[in-house]
Amino acid sequence: MRQKAHPGSFTFIQRFGSTINLNLHFHVIFLEGVYLDRLDQGLTPRFIKGEPPTDADIAAVCSCGAGDVVQKISQRVIRKLRTLGYLEAGLDEPVATGYDPFVSEEPELARTTATSVRHRIAYGEGAR
Repeated sequence: MRQKAHPGSFTFIQRFGSTINLNLHFHVIFLEGVYLDRLDQGLTPRFIKGEPPTDADIAAVCSCGAGDVVQKISQRVIRKLRTLGYLEAGLDEPVATGYDPFVSEEPELARTTATSVRHRIAYGEGAR
């Protein structure tokens, strides 16, 4: 039966915060159950609602070493940035190389992004 059960989810990327500042983040929505594939029987898929997690389930997930996951992702991001030339290779601590093609290829977009990240105004009378 497990091979016939299909979970569902979707993710969308939101690039801005409520103040139209640069704030890249992801929204993920999961079904609260699974679809049972019954096409081989000539039937339409059937939704089977799952049980909500208990407090113990949530506590187990939260205490399973979320810091380990963050650490692993951080290491992968740093390794990728070194490969792309943004960070010095061979050093324990990440050190910026100063390489940023974004500044030379898209200077206005780079300026807008930089001011948005710092919660500043990029253009007009209030620009800082």
